[in-house]
Amino acid sequence: MTHANILAIQAGLLSVAEFDHNDSALSYLPLAHVAERIIIWCLLYRGASFCVISGEKAPKYIKDDLEDCKPTVFLSVPRLYNKFYDKINSKLSATFKSLGDKKGKPLTTFMNKLFEKAMKRKEKRMLDNNCYKHWVYDKLFFDKVKMILGGNVRLMITGAAPINDDVKQFFKIAAGCRMHEAYG
Repeated sequence: MTHANILAIQAGLLSVAEFDHNDSALSYLPLAHVAERIIIWCLLYRGASFCVISGEKAPKYIKDDLEDCKPTVFLSVPRLYNKFYDKINSKLSATFKSLGDKKGKPLTTFMNKLFEKAMKRKEKRMLDNNCYKHWVYDKLFFDKVKMILGGNVRLMITGAAPINDDVKQFFKIAAGCRMHEAYG
């Protein structure tokens, strides 16, 4: 890559991402990951800050670093988004199943249907009005997902490879924010 390539990417990102001095990010990808370097440079250009992973624990314990850093911008690769997605879905299934075990199957079915309705309703609001929030569904389901990413994420960026559309849509709905793809 040339300096001109990097500057062009930064200019494009700064035109759509609206970074400001209140933003922060977590740096955990290898230094060779150009997308993360560009995000960090964009943040620094706007006077924002970033945290660096806690040494030898590295990406294996990224959840702890996210809780400590509470980033507003989260850059990751599809592989990690997929891991979070799988973990969240299995936890939701286990939670709904345990509710059903205590109170009977109808509660599990009701919670599953309510969650599906919440996903569809937020997706519709997102597409129709560019609104990523719903005060009831966020409190019931999605605030817990947002806490996995530190609780303050307002923009997600994925890089290195294409991301599955279902995973991308889930995180846009669950985290209540935009997601940009940066790869190629």
